[in-house]
Amino acid sequence: MTRDELLDMCAVMRKYGGQFMFHLAELLVIADEYRREVLLAAFPDVVDAYGPGTAAFNALHGERK
Repeated sequence: MTRDELLDMCAVMRKYGGQFMFHLAELLVIADEYRREVLLAAFPDVVDAYGPGTAAFNALHGERK
């Protein structure tokens, strides 16, 4: 996942997720590369739910057009 995709995924998490997802998104943004990978490995369902290719992620890109 590119840095831009990660930032977009985090924006989707903030918009559509609950409080936990909101704060996890904040952590993903500020984490160094190693800790970001640790977080994503601990919560693999996050990418499946909010990452590239998901309806929510695609909706974010539709809003920007």
